[in-house]
Amino acid sequence: MNILNHLQHAEAYRFKYKKETNEDQCMVFFDLEGTLAECERSEDPKDQLDEDLKKYLTKKGARITADKINYYVLPGAIELIRFLYLNECHYSVNFFSNKPYQTTLEFAYQLLENSVGFHRAKCFTGRILSISSCRRITSKYAEEQALKFGFPDCGLLKKPTLFYTSHEENVVLVDDIYSHADLDEEYGILGVNRIVTSKFYCEESVKFYGGDGRVPRECVLKPISRAKKFEDREVWEFSGKKLKILVSENKYLVQFFNLKTDQYERKEIIREQWIDLSDGLDAIWSTCNSDEVKINEKELVNKIYEFVSHHDGDTRCIYTNLNTIIFVAGFLIAAYATSQYQRKSVRDVLKDMQFRPKAEGSEKMELIYQFHREGFYRYALPWLRTEYGSYQLELETPLSFMQAIEES
Repeated sequence: MNILNHLQHAEAYRFKYKKETNEDQCMVFFDLEGTLAECERSEDPKDQLDEDLKKYLTKKGARITADKINYYVLPGAIELIRFLYLNECHYSVNFFSNKPYQTTLEFAYQLLENSVGFHRAKCFTGRILSISSCRRITSKYAEEQALKFGFPDCGLLKKPTLFYTSHEENVVLVDDIYSHADLDEEYGILGVNRIVTSKFYCEESVKFYGGDGRVPRECVLKPISRAKKFEDREVWEFSGKKLKILVSENKYLVQFFNLKTDQYERKEIIREQWIDLSDGLDAIWSTCNSDEVKINEKELVNKIYEFVSHHDGDTRCIYTNLNTIIFVAGFLIAAYATSQYQRKSVRDVLKDMQFRPKAEGSEKMELIYQFHREGFYRYALPWLRTEYGSYQLELETPLSFMQAIEES
């Protein structure tokens, strides 16, 4: 029996007997297109992917052909699937698509084989659901969903919990389209920002910003009383796009991410060792009449960068466009850890992390876009760099995009 037939027989068995799982396990259903991979939907030119993007994804991820459709797997997807699959006491990997069943099955197997090898892929016990597990919704219900959560009406809902388990509150649908989820149901949704970039854009970034093409961080000066609590915060709770210089009793503390310790830190600027930097900050702070002031003087900003680099800190922003799967990994692991610590369902934690009432006491919700929060990307890397993932995994940059194309 070949591997595809084996998976089909296992799927039929699980559907018949409705296999249960442990109460605390997080069941993750991954959408395919736009989430784990990009694909060419037809031969129509408007459906074709950019050639450079295809080269990059083939080099950094993988190319999978399922039911004559070419899928280009995103960087980090193989490592994330491997991490979740080998941590089966906490997570179960499942696949969900609005494509036909055979397409979904072929893609899932090949991705699993790339992630955990042939023999482990053959032992896959997750669910593989397809277009038959989606349902069309009425116009009235679609309008109610859109009004309540602020989504456009797509007219299609994905319903994994109808087929699987009684522990629906720990089911997570990872999808690039929030409106595919029925948020009045019992499962959670984790939204994905689709990968968007081009060779031209990356070349321009490298030319303009230098180095690896990432944007240098903005530097701001503010009183420490206005800064959020630092101690006991998890890595994922930091935004991290700014370098903050905090003023505390005539001292300056710089907050940054340490690339060696994988932690956010605050380091005091020792006046005797950094005289010019301290004098420059004194001049700005003495005339400051606001809670936060942006530092625009190029020479002073470069001295701040020098200080941060000297302490192994990162002076440039994460290039989020190429690291969407790393964000998903950090967000998912953080949500599951929070659910275990607070003894709440994963569904409720995901709602708390991604939605808030439009106004106090209002039933209407608004989406909190979290893709800019660098803490989630930082939090994911140590997990994915273990024996369950890849020690070589790094955050992608415009320069790494260009290098991958040149090497292809």
